[in-house]
Amino acid sequence: MFTDFLQFTAGGLTSGAIYGLLALGWVLVMRVSGLLFFLQGEFVVVGVFVIVTLQDHGASIAVAAVGAIAACVVGALAVDGLVIRRLRSATPMSEVLVLLGLALLAGHALQQIAGPNARGVKPFLPTKPVSIFGAFVTPHQIAAVVVTAVATAAVWFGVTRTSLGRAMQACADNPEGAVLVGIRPVRLRTLGFVGAALIGGVAAVVLGPLAAMTPLGGLLWSLKGFIAAVLARWSFMGAVAAGIFLGLIESYGAGYISSVYKDVISLSMLVVVLLLQGAVSRDSIVQRLRTRRMSLR
Repeated sequence: MFTDFLQFTAGGLTSGAIYGLLALGWVLVMRVSGLLFFLQGEFVVVGVFVIVTLQDHGASIAVAAVGAIAACVVGALAVDGLVIRRLRSATPMSEVLVLLGLALLAGHALQQIAGPNARGVKPFLPTKPVSIFGAFVTPHQIAAVVVTAVATAAVWFGVTRTSLGRAMQACADNPEGAVLVGIRPVRLRTLGFVGAALIGGVAAVVLGPLAAMTPLGGLLWSLKGFIAAVLARWSFMGAVAAGIFLGLIESYGAGYISSVYKDVISLSMLVVVLLLQGAVSRDSIVQRLRTRRMSLR
């Protein structure tokens, strides 16, 4: 019984690390632009398919990873330049619908290009499991946790120890005051999109060998990151902790109840948190969207 618990914990930590990475992207975009970035999961899926395609043509994992990250960054810049900049006078609900529509469009476009079948990245680390405190994990699972830790540390350093990060913090804490002192929120928004794309590309590299991806699976991954970001109340450091918490809850639910309820558990948590925020919190998502978008126009 205890061995099962350890195994479920190991699986939950791996899933939670990925959710934490995705949540970092969500928080980054929300704090600098006030947008609900439903494309975060699409970066992961596109990144995986780019890696798979390049590997099929003989590219090494290093070249494929760089190609995937570059594709994600180009996609983020295209979305910003062609779509987001044209939504300056749109209502928050219109922006949500546009970004949600873009996420669905990206998934279906990828399905037309690559086909409907699930694809996974070829393992680039040893596949033999190792025992850690009685739980068997693969090197790829360990890599997912390590990469998340490194990414979290990098984001923390960038936000708290650099002038660009302090400008982002100023936009998040007092958008109107930031504009008055010469900070350009539009430029920071573009950088936020690029940062989210980088995170999505990195997540594709570490997640690709662990889970096969379908072209239409990006939205579900986006929602998992969104749930973690909401649980963390849009905090950078809290996002990873919330992602790990979500991964553990899903893993324990799948292990002790049924794997059928894995996604149901996390989506139910989202509904409960949103209801509680709307009822008792002044920091609800709707309020954030209204405040941030009014200041960025």
